[in-house]
Amino acid sequence: GAGGSRPAGLGIPERASGISSGTARHGDATPAGGSIVHLASAGTATGAAANSTGFPPYARAQSYGPVESISVPFVVVRAQSNPAQNTTTIEVQVSAPSHIVSAYLLLHGPAAMAAAAFLYLGCPDWLYRVLLPLALCTMSIGVLLVDQSLAALTGAPIAITAVQSAFLCLLAGAWGLCAEINRPSLGRHLLLPMAMWAGVAAMYAAHEMLSHLVSYQSSLCERMLFMNLCPVLSHLVEEAVEFPGGGKTRAPYQPRVAIATIFLGAVLFSTQVPDVTFAGLAWVCLLMAQAVPFRLLERWMLTRWRDLPTPVLACYDAAYLFATSVGVSASQQDHFWETWQHWTSNSSILCMLVLSLVVFSGRHLCELALLRETSATCVLVYSSIANVVAAALVVVFFGERAWSSLFAIVGILVSLAGCIWYALETARGRDAPAEALPDAGSPSAKAPGASPRPGAGLPLES
Repeated sequence: GAGGSRPAGLGIPERASGISSGTARHGDATPAGGSIVHLASAGTATGAAANSTGFPPYARAQSYGPVESISVPFVVVRAQSNPAQNTTTIEVQVSAPSHIVSAYLLLHGPAAMAAAAFLYLGCPDWLYRVLLPLALCTMSIGVLLVDQSLAALTGAPIAITAVQSAFLCLLAGAWGLCAEINRPSLGRHLLLPMAMWAGVAAMYAAHEMLSHLVSYQSSLCERMLFMNLCPVLSHLVEEAVEFPGGGKTRAPYQPRVAIATIFLGAVLFSTQVPDVTFAGLAWVCLLMAQAVPFRLLERWMLTRWRDLPTPVLACYDAAYLFATSVGVSASQQDHFWETWQHWTSNSSILCMLVLSLVVFSGRHLCELALLRETSATCVLVYSSIANVVAAALVVVFFGERAWSSLFAIVGILVSLAGCIWYALETARGRDAPAEALPDAGSPSAKAPGASPRPGAGLPLES
């Protein structure tokens, strides 16, 4: 390519070996009226040319004369225009695989140690309640970071979804098959709920494809801004709707104040974000409008039929998502499949793809397991924690300083404090009734340390 030397101060330790700089003339037509940017030396197009420089739609380019640059987690794109020759030089820099793996080891280290302690101590229920939310938060953060980078590099978020769903389908299917062989749980009594779960699977497919599109069309800042409002809406619905097994959720004032704190932090943060766009907010609002009813329906199904095995449901969801995403990506993102060998030949991109498969599958399994134990609002709160932490990581580690003012940081901290406060109050409120009013004939009254919750402490397939 013709990119020249790596600019100093970008914080990216290594340029991707399989993606070198290239040039693109402004006359090359694209659907958005821009130019197709060839990032590979062989002339492979990224498919992400949505404007004159080829940056993704969510990119907030920083201009330095004829040079524009953007930064997303693990990726920096630098474009330099040459009006005399009517060309634009694009330079893409990707973190080394060792740095990517190190970041994920630091991110998932606490959850891995908690999982090891969980198995060593004989799967105690109190540690299960700590491990599951911790694993969900770390998995969600990992998905947010890696999806943003892969979307910027490939320009094919739905195709990435197809690959991730195929891996989840195989993993959950193998797990469910082994669980059924060891301890059969499926029977005729589950035919109706499994048929009804098709609606949940359809909503899951729409949610994941929309989430991947949002990772391409909007920034982490915009995602954090409006996704923090999801717990507020879900909390209002759960207080008004009766769910099976627990009646209406009448929360005391502490969780309500925590929800208000989350909302306050989101509003404070929104006033300090200079790069919010109408298109980005529209995509995030669409995801927010779909996420709340989807989580509420999932929660209702899992509390109504507690015998539904988690790995079978995960395989069901993944199969539906794979069929849908493959059809969409084959018709609209064929450039990704044509250049599949090119993407996998680069060690950094291959590393991010592999990590995305693991965290994507783990996140969905944790969501299903946690929705059996707590409310949809609490699950959305954990997702909000992931959004807040991911946005903070972009500020601290990936050099995003455009919105890192003092009040923006305060807004992040207020939202994070509200999320943690709500999670703690929910956990305390769930445990308090069982300790105050134990049933004399229940297992919790006979066995010290036993859980009063149905199915507590059992493997996820139970």
